[in-house]
Amino acid sequence: MANQLFIGKLEITADEQNFSINDGGGAQALALTTGNYYLFGYSGESSNQLCEHMQALIQALGGNYAGMTVAYDTDTNAITIDCDGTTTSITWTDTSLRDLLGFSSNLSGATSYTATYAPRYLWRPSRALSDYPTSLASPGPLASNSTTRVFRSNDGTLRSVEGHELWDGQFLYELLDKSEIKEAEADHKEALETFWSDVIAKGRQIRFFRDRTSLTASTDFVACKWAPLKDGTMGKFSDFAKRFDPGYDGDWNIQFELWKDV
Repeated sequence: MANQLFIGKLEITADEQNFSINDGGGAQALALTTGNYYLFGYSGESSNQLCEHMQALIQALGGNYAGMTVAYDTDTNAITIDCDGTTTSITWTDTSLRDLLGFSSNLSGATSYTATYAPRYLWRPSRALSDYPTSLASPGPLASNSTTRVFRSNDGTLRSVEGHELWDGQFLYELLDKSEIKEAEADHKEALETFWSDVIAKGRQIRFFRDRTSLTASTDFVACKWAPLKDGTMGKFSDFAKRFDPGYDGDWNIQFELWKDV
């Protein structure tokens, strides 16, 4: 079975928009446009993609910069800035942008840079789903859920109030390593606990890719939100993450519900 990928909508503010780039001809100061983004998007999407937006700013400088690229690689789980054969340096004026993208320092002396860590606003479990409601094939994997109400009057007459067809489902991951669940154990916040703080706890939209090797079309993902607990609040991270064996701190289970965002 294919492995999945979760990416969350993020907000670029004035605190994580500025960096500079230098191909040897002098530093060029650049600023990302503030707003809401996904780290990357599908083919044909434009304004929602952070990597593509950053790439466009660099390429617009022309000259040596015209062929440079910024992209996320699902195999390495890291962002790469390829300087198209030109030795180039990058200075993170806003270090929070550096941290968001997964870099650990300013960049110099090379023609290509791959981030040291996974980017934030993304969770990439190492195992495939253990349980899910229907099929991972399109248009799955959420199941249909009708809000229509049917009731019976005192004389036995049946009546109904038409509702809406919604889509949701319970998901389970078993035997995930602690390092991909708990932030304190993870390498620079690659864990689900960070994704929880960045995206889930804030009620932000999630793109759930059924197969993380297929990221090129709008049909490759389901736009959804992590469902709250029964009282309508999101609750605690520990309500969803449990040790597989209470006596062993190595393997963890994650069980949660997703609601399709329509």
